[in-house]
Amino acid sequence: MNYQKRDNHYMVDTQQLAQEHDRQIIEASFADSETSHTLSEEEMKQELAKYGWGE
Repeated sequence: MNYQKRDNHYMVDTQQLAQEHDRQIIEASFADSETSHTLSEEEMKQELAKYGWGE
């Protein structure tokens, strides 16, 4: 993790951590598709209707 010191403050650069987090999410989504752990459009509507999906 990188940081910079400015006066009495430390500025933390979290870009590297964010990229690693994003990479993990993307890899997990590919793992879901490889194991057929996916939903059809109809299943998505049923699961996510309370959030307005499919309206």
